[in-house]
Amino acid sequence: MNSPLSRVGFATLAIAACCSACGSDTSPSADAKKDASSKPVSTSTPTSSRSQDAATPDAAPVDKATLDSNGCPVNSGFVGDERCLAAPAADEGFQLHYAAMNYDNPKSEGPYLLQPGQEVVDCYYMKSPNTKDVYVGGYQFSLRQGSHHFNVDVNTMAQPDGLAACGANDNAPGLLGGTTVPVDDERADPAPENAGLAVHLPANSQIALNFHVINTTSAPILREAWANYYYMDQSDVKGFRGNVFLIGGLGYQIAPGTHKTYTYACSPDRPTRILNRVQIPFCVTQPRVIADVLHRAFEPGQAARRA
Repeated sequence: MNSPLSRVGFATLAIAACCSACGSDTSPSADAKKDASSKPVSTSTPTSSRSQDAATPDAAPVDKATLDSNGCPVNSGFVGDERCLAAPAADEGFQLHYAAMNYDNPKSEGPYLLQPGQEVVDCYYMKSPNTKDVYVGGYQFSLRQGSHHFNVDVNTMAQPDGLAACGANDNAPGLLGGTTVPVDDERADPAPENAGLAVHLPANSQIALNFHVINTTSAPILREAWANYYYMDQSDVKGFRGNVFLIGGLGYQIAPGTHKTYTYACSPDRPTRILNRVQIPFCVTQPRVIADVLHRAFEPGQAARRA
């Protein structure tokens, strides 16, 4: 992309390359449908090591967590409690939370618990809490350890609340952004030319939280993420953020040890300025996805040159 841009942000580019060692093609079909009853992608079934009765409906709560004044756990027994975000004041914004659980009850941790060596990609569906149309400006993301990426999409089709396998349209970086870094604070855009850019969010929009977590440690971890969004007054809105998702190179057969430059291009049909880019070259192998991610936020005045 060589054109200087206008008003598109949360813009994201992704390039996919399949390795010759791949055992199967995992690209979703265009007409794939969400199935709320289907299981999330996982290399094994998560089980709790904190209590032998964790999956039993009558299991008694153990290791009760202490919650601070913001509702954040301070002794859940898992790494990452310090990454919990306090929700914005109701008149300032709202929070989306991946992991609807009761910290006092281990059985509620079951769907979000990841044992050593496990990897899971799934989606948590919910409705946005805004009861009227709003404009969203700044945002914050915070993810517990083990997180690979976290994308927040807005769908036009209603979906039952809760965990499910991600639909074909929920695997791309979404309208409400995403991150590949564990802590991302963009409450204020540092680039002055981006002042006044916002996302229009209809009341009670259908949200899809796409979360990919890999546990490379020797202890169980929790899959948990927090996303805060901050309102912008309509009078301050000067333009709108959007997102672009590209998949290229699906026919590449890259042998192990190959050193070669592959290119893929897309020309926008309107003036476009890239505010953020995430590119993900990946190889699909069995039983897991191995990915190398580059997250780059453009500095003021450098977007057109780097794009």
